[in-house]
Amino acid sequence: MNGYQLMKFFYAEMEQSEAMVLQCGAYHISIFTWLVELQNRVGWEFKRLDLPTDRAMMMSGIGSYKTYIRCVKELMQWGLITELKPAKNQHSARKITLYTPKWLAFLNQSQTKQEEDEEDNKAFEAFDKLESQIKSKAKNEPKTSLKPEKVKVGKVCHAHAISSCMPLILSKDKPKNQDYKQEEQLKIERKTNETNEAKVEKTFIPPDIIQVKEHFTKMRYSEDEATKFYHYYQTIGWKLAGKHTISDWHSLAVGWMSKVQQFKPPENQTIAKTYQHPSNSPLRFDRPNKNYHIPL
Repeated sequence: MNGYQLMKFFYAEMEQSEAMVLQCGAYHISIFTWLVELQNRVGWEFKRLDLPTDRAMMMSGIGSYKTYIRCVKELMQWGLITELKPAKNQHSARKITLYTPKWLAFLNQSQTKQEEDEEDNKAFEAFDKLESQIKSKAKNEPKTSLKPEKVKVGKVCHAHAISSCMPLILSKDKPKNQDYKQEEQLKIERKTNETNEAKVEKTFIPPDIIQVKEHFTKMRYSEDEATKFYHYYQTIGWKLAGKHTISDWHSLAVGWMSKVQQFKPPENQTIAKTYQHPSNSPLRFDRPNKNYHIPL
């Protein structure tokens, strides 16, 4: 007795009974395979198995207690397992056995190991014979060559005429005319020109402070802002985040100008001045004739 025979019995019962075909799912198969593995670990001499609920749910991949109980009861109804002692609650273990009358009848009806081995050997021998026949046929058959044969008409060899009739897929090297070669060269030259133009466009030349001031004056901004802008990006090395090179500094200048307008206070708003005590007030700390003996 072994687990292979028990799994064979499980699938034989599924083929025969319609109820198993309709109701049996992945959880039933996972519980049954775990029971077979548990019997292998314990040994086939022991006919009684202790089945803890938590361990069985974990090993069969079931998260709900209701589905676990439903699957176990259905396995009992189908005659695959028999319950010897029920569990008191979900935390206790139930006692079951896999030695069911259906399984014992299936074992008696099944063939012995020697008969099964003989059938397997016959099948393997027939398969080997088929393979040897196929290989012998392949060796005896003449190999067809894809190269065009030379046909002689008088003293002239017309191999070119045969190759023109054959499809281009069979020929390894496709014919290339001079026009085709010229077109390929033109494509390569165009690609190289495009790459060179792209490299020229990507190269960035940083501006001078005079150019920056002229641009700021055109946009009606002060030269102080132009110097701030120039020195800021000059210290950075004209790179964004220290990595990306700048493609156009005019767009950076526009962003700088928008920030200046954003932080500039409106014209109607007056800046609140800090309150200062009068000069004769004892609270003034900067008056010349201050007496430090007077308490505050």
